Amino acid sequence: MKADKLIVMANQIGEFFEANPSKEEVEAGIADHLKASWNSVMINAILAHVKENDGQGLHPSVKAAIQQHIA
Repeated sequence: MKADKLIVMANQIGEFFEANPSKEEVEAGIADHLKASWNSVMINAILAHVKENDGQGLHPSVKAAIQQHIA
């Protein structure tokens, strides 16, 4: 799966959770949603993007959620 599409999808998820004032809850919500909704191919592709490209294009909270809760 192409990273470009995953970045857009992950950022949309992040936008939804940004309404929460708690940074920790935002990151946990994003991670929980990704784990529950994305298959292993998608998860592995976004993890590779974060590792290889430092998460370029990802919203900071999405990148943090992936690094802290999924990696």
